[in-house]
Amino acid sequence: MCRMSKKVLCLVIAAVFMFTMLLAGCGGSEKSKDSGKQGTAEQGAEKSTNGSQGSESKNLIGQNVKFDPDKKVSGKLNVWFYEDGKRFIEPLFEDYKKYRPDVDLKVEYIPWGDYWKKVPVVISSGTGPDLYYFHNMYHNLMVDGSLMEPYPQDLVDNLKKDYKNIDQFAVGGKTHYVGVGGGHGVIYYNKDLWSAAGLADADFPKTWEDLRRIAIKLTKTEGEKIKVAGFNYNPSAGAFINDWAYLSGTFLFSEDGKKILIDNDDFKKTFKFFVDLYKVDKVCTPTFPDAMQSFMDGTTAMLWMHPFFNGVLKSQKPDLNFGVFAIPKFEGKARNWHYNNPDVSMGVNSKTSDDNKQLAFDLLNLFFADDKYMRDWNLAQGLAPTKISLENDETLLNDPVLKVIMGDFDNSVYVGPAPDQMTQDLIHNMIDPVLKGNEDIDSAVKTATAKVNQTLSDFNFEPAERKWTYANELK
Repeated sequence: MCRMSKKVLCLVIAAVFMFTMLLAGCGGSEKSKDSGKQGTAEQGAEKSTNGSQGSESKNLIGQNVKFDPDKKVSGKLNVWFYEDGKRFIEPLFEDYKKYRPDVDLKVEYIPWGDYWKKVPVVISSGTGPDLYYFHNMYHNLMVDGSLMEPYPQDLVDNLKKDYKNIDQFAVGGKTHYVGVGGGHGVIYYNKDLWSAAGLADADFPKTWEDLRRIAIKLTKTEGEKIKVAGFNYNPSAGAFINDWAYLSGTFLFSEDGKKILIDNDDFKKTFKFFVDLYKVDKVCTPTFPDAMQSFMDGTTAMLWMHPFFNGVLKSQKPDLNFGVFAIPKFEGKARNWHYNNPDVSMGVNSKTSDDNKQLAFDLLNLFFADDKYMRDWNLAQGLAPTKISLENDETLLNDPVLKVIMGDFDNSVYVGPAPDQMTQDLIHNMIDPVLKGNEDIDSAVKTATAKVNQTLSDFNFEPAERKWTYANELK
């Protein structure tokens, strides 16, 4: 799923009015005869969105972002969320109904395959939900298209006190969403294959050179054919190109977001390491089966994958004996810098009424204020919480995968809402020609750099990597 350019966005919006009648039944806000009645606060009617102003009860929820459960509010609020997310988000909506009995809250759960076909279209038409699930891969479409309301500054100021790295999500001085949990890669390993090779927990690699030696040891062959891959990244190498840059100790983008910074010796040395794992060390081949599927089949011993794979294994291979460990670092580097792509908070429809925006932010205050909703979200998604009060949460730390991710989260970098097309440019112009063909690394990197820079020229992209806590360590 790629981000859309502004040209595509215009076509989407132009098409709205041809489909308005067809989509009118998608659950949009009622704004005709009832619009003047929606979202009316009967007490504490100040325009504060933090739920902590005006006449407060003694039952406030939250530390800095606060929610007043006793505040009298009435109106209508429509929310859209993706269908699979119901398992962890529904308690939030049910609690809000209890706290706000005079708010007519309607929640619609939409299959992921349909979700992003509907959301931008109905919001562009002036209908659609007041509050909706958002993913930052659609930043260019929704934020640049003015379909998301910026968070009020008083809310942002209090979020900065309760959550980490809030500044990373500000674009053009405005914040439309924030990270609620960070997901970065870890190394999954098959414990049975690990033990059979005479390895123990004490052998977890500290450096990539250590991992190379272990991968060679775990690889099993019959003649020229690999039966068990020691380390497999098919076909997901494109997902870790960002990591390759950070592992190299370099920024991925120029400050203005118009150039990718991979045509340098540090990045090319890292790229060569991963190519050599296949071509020199022969721990796998480009034609070996998919890393995730072969890991589930027991024919891949190690792979590098993001946290969602933990959920896949639990649901599809509950008996598989696996473990995880943190990504190694390269020798001579200060830390194992790597990439994370966070789950972000819900967005508020910029085209809904002011009263409905107030109700949407009222619900968001509850979401941000109470730890249990963040705990549920991060546990379900396998993410490190960005809420400071959950950094040592026992429930989260009892999950073995989450424990590793949380322990390594501060070493991960959020790059910002980069265009998805960039990954495809790098796969087709750099990875495939070198890994599957015979093109040399220097020429492939130059070709890919030119192609990505062309893609970046069409996007309004503001990198977030220099806002990272340890950004001064990168060059």
